[in-house]
Amino acid sequence: MEIDEFYILTDDLIDYSSLSSDTLKELALGEELFIATSALAQLATINSSLASAVAADILSHLKGDRYLQAAAIETLFGIDKMRAIEYMKQAVTGEEDRYILTAIVELAIENKSDFQSGLGWTVFRLLSDKIKSFNADSIDTERSLLESL
Repeated sequence: MEIDEFYILTDDLIDYSSLSSDTLKELALGEELFIATSALAQLATINSSLASAVAADILSHLKGDRYLQAAAIETLFGIDKMRAIEYMKQAVTGEEDRYILTAIVELAIENKSDFQSGLGWTVFRLLSDKIKSFNADSIDTERSLLESL
């Protein structure tokens, strides 16, 4: 099947487990964002080094939407924690998208030990400062997530 033919299908009609790494890479970097997110997840299960490179490409070039970028952060963190934490540091200092920040908070909650020292601790402190700077009326969820750390 040609890549363009995948784009006429809905995400749930594609059997990602039957696709090659190259096809998954192409779909993960493609324009159909639901497909890209699913392709990246499948790629991570069969070729972690390629998935790491694709996730880093998505993040460094801000490809896709915030959902794909959040999935890329999670994928990269699962494969190369230090590289993901380095990206998180950059994202936290400039990011205003609360969905991406929430994805980072969730990773910090689920992986506390990775955020208790070194660069992870720096990211945690930057994230904490960022959340504290939000308008008090709009941060109930973020503040409760931060307090759970």
